[in-house]
Amino acid sequence: MPSTADNADEAPPRHAWLRIALRWLVTLGLIAWLFYDVDFNEVAANLSKVDPLWIAAALAALLASQVASSARWRLLARACGLESRFGRMVSMYFEGMFASLCLPSTVGGDVLKVVRLGGKKHKTLAAATVLGDRAAGFIALLALLGIALLIDDDQPVVMRRTAGAVVAIGLSATILLALAPLFPALRQLLEHQLLRPLILLHRAPWLRVLLWGFVVQSLGVAHVACIAQAFGVSVSLATLTIATLLTGLAAAIPISISGIGVRATVLPTLLAAQGVSDATGETMGLTMDALFIVAGLTGGIAHLHEQHLAGRVRSNKQIPQA
Repeated sequence: MPSTADNADEAPPRHAWLRIALRWLVTLGLIAWLFYDVDFNEVAANLSKVDPLWIAAALAALLASQVASSARWRLLARACGLESRFGRMVSMYFEGMFASLCLPSTVGGDVLKVVRLGGKKHKTLAAATVLGDRAAGFIALLALLGIALLIDDDQPVVMRRTAGAVVAIGLSATILLALAPLFPALRQLLEHQLLRPLILLHRAPWLRVLLWGFVVQSLGVAHVACIAQAFGVSVSLATLTIATLLTGLAAAIPISISGIGVRATVLPTLLAAQGVSDATGETMGLTMDALFIVAGLTGGIAHLHEQHLAGRVRSNKQIPQA
């Protein structure tokens, strides 16, 4: 079983610093625009009537989604013969969240998870598991989005068309990738040395992986539903599901630091079409961002633990063998 405690010592490429600086600028710009546009009197009024128990429930749902994500990732890691202890997978997942949200570093959360899981010798295998984990989450998102569209057609036209376009494009891309091995040119591409580890993922129990994906996405919806309850916002479950998933999809676009500012911009825009006031929607979006930061900070404990393990492994390697 490959060790996961090795650290990568390579210096980050120079362009990575420019990329991270641009993402910080976009993040700060979005937050500045939100604070410029928001009505602080209404925000204060909303915060004064918030139910803290629902906020605590929202945080719990967010943390639970990270644990469920760890379980999903573990199944893929085991298929590639990598570290599979659940506690360690949770630790690495939370450390990745901490790195993405709280560290002004060029080493993103996914990169750090690859380093921790694969070490120096198995980075390509580890990268395949992270990519598979992302793909499973995206497929579950598409399915849940499609179900929400089918069970309720009371959403605004713009929201429905956006969600429908996402489902159509996403399913088309998924089917194309699934059929890739049938075409000689694409099969040769998949057999390239850098992409060959992806083939190992076919051994993963994909039904269980996708079921965990549904759990993760459902916990994300529960997270936003708890925030809505905290502020007394009442919308249908299907509408809340579509708004949550589209917001999460927008936040996944790498234009800001882990979607900070994007959620607070997209969520109120979607909810406004359902009659939710701008101030309430913006307060909900800012609360989402704040809870993501709090959840990310909890990963700091995991980061210290992983750094300790990596340091101990390096020390052991420096001790001459008798």
